[in-house]
Amino acid sequence: MINDLCHGMWAQISGHDPWLHCVHRALALHLFERRQATLTRAAKVAGVTAEEFVSLLGRAGIPAVDYPPEELDEELGTAP
Repeated sequence: MINDLCHGMWAQISGHDPWLHCVHRALALHLFERRQATLTRAAKVAGVTAEEFVSLLGRAGIPAVDYPPEELDEELGTAP
C-alpha cells in the first residue's frame, strides 16, 4: 500500500529522500487511523497541507471523519 501511495511522487520531492517522505506519510496515516493524531497534526507529520492529507486518506481508504450516526445527527442539528 505504501508503495502505491508514493508511486509517482518521486519527481515532486526535490532534495529529500523519497523513502523518508513515504515513511512520514505512512506514520501519519497510522497515527490518524488509530486516533493518536488529529487531522492537522497528521498532515504536519506527513509534510502536506490538511487538504492534501484528506486526499491521501481517501487514496488509503481511511475515512477522514468517523462519527457514529447519532453523534453526526446531533452535530448537524438533525437529531429528533
